Amino acid sequence: MLVSEMTNTGPGGNGDIFLELQNYGDAPQDMTGWSVYRCIGIGVRASVPQVSVEQLDGVVLEPGQRFTAGRSGQAGADIRAVQDTTFGISFATQYGLLVFDQDGKIVDRVGSAREDVESFCAMGQPLPGVLNGLHWESWQRVDITGDDRRDFIVAGRTPGRRSAEAPQHQSVDSPVRITEVTNGDPGGTSDNFFELTSTGDAPVDVTGWQVYRCTGTGRLYDGMLQLNLPDGEMAPGEVFTAARTGADSTVEHPDVTYGTSFNAVNGFGLMVVDKDRNVVHSVGVFDRVDFPCTADEPLSDTLDFASGESYQRVAFTGDNAKDYVRANRTPGKFAPDVEAVEVQKPKMGDAGINEIAAGRPDDKGGQKAQYVEIINNGSTPADLSGLRVNYCAADGRRMLEPAAVVPDGLSLAPGGVLTGKVRLSPTPPSSRRATVPQSRMPQAHFSTPSVSTTTTWAK
Repeated sequence: MLVSEMTNTGPGGNGDIFLELQNYGDAPQDMTGWSVYRCIGIGVRASVPQVSVEQLDGVVLEPGQRFTAGRSGQAGADIRAVQDTTFGISFATQYGLLVFDQDGKIVDRVGSAREDVESFCAMGQPLPGVLNGLHWESWQRVDITGDDRRDFIVAGRTPGRRSAEAPQHQSVDSPVRITEVTNGDPGGTSDNFFELTSTGDAPVDVTGWQVYRCTGTGRLYDGMLQLNLPDGEMAPGEVFTAARTGADSTVEHPDVTYGTSFNAVNGFGLMVVDKDRNVVHSVGVFDRVDFPCTADEPLSDTLDFASGESYQRVAFTGDNAKDYVRANRTPGKFAPDVEAVEVQKPKMGDAGINEIAAGRPDDKGGQKAQYVEIINNGSTPADLSGLRVNYCAADGRRMLEPAAVVPDGLSLAPGGVLTGKVRLSPTPPSSRRATVPQSRMPQAHFSTPSVSTTTTWAK
């Protein structure tokens, strides 16, 4: 009795799913007392069964017979037509199955997770999270070696039917490529865009083509349609630019706009498909989960929005990590010779951050207790004029505007310490300016979206 097929997504979304067991032996198997558990996103077994002892009571599978369980209320018609029972909890991005017999012994296990995630469900290395819901894909057993990656293939799902015998991939060769993409820019997380370029020598008919986005959880299905490309041909060298609609967008004169931003916290991906839903091209930008949008290795979800960075194509190897570089954005222009921007590293001079506190419990001061301390470890005075302090948000990115700026003329003696402490004030946003009062230490002003605050600098 083994897991024969499973999926965590389908054309109808993350609930259009099922699991299937099959008797691979030569004798009937009574499953009374058996149960099936799922592994949750962090790789450990769930606390409640996916298919309970009660649901398997009295079930006997003949040799070759299958037992199919679909997601209640959400599984597609092809699953509902053959399902023997249902379950009420969908699978996470990283998931798996454990099959227990009547004595509580694990008789089979299979897991899907990023390769650096240890899954209790996996046999050997876990299966990657690459299932494409647009293509109705599932993991299907083709062998019994005890190694998940050798025993399962990706193919169009076959609930209640014999598994496919070979992997199935719906893709076509095309000179149309995603040549630039970002999930945020100087206008914030709603200032995102992507660019397609026809890189060949002949026109390409893109009638019926579509662009889909991969979600932050790594899934792709019908509901993730980003836009339909205009019918017609793309001429050689033609660039097509699509940008987020709204006042935050700083892309001038895009060819088309769309209404849903790309995920700026967990990552995202894009997939271009032709009229038959064959994959034309795809790119993935993420750090935490696998994506069906990724070609080989993904791009890191660490673009600096404030400086206007994007990922731009410079090569055609088929590996996202090798084909794109981080660069200053150029919407509407394909520049394969663009100069890459290196990730900034701290320049360790004499002056640096000495201490930092994010605050204390609300009854002890809360936000008012935040401060940052800068020390001069050198042997000569340090001119701190114009030094900026930037917040990094919860997603790890630098916020668009500095939280504070040290006024001109402030010098820190050797061993001296400069402390910037938050002081809440009713100052309206329009009047926040760095000032140098004559009677006390200079001040710089925070800019936060919810409250007006001031940083008081003190030596």
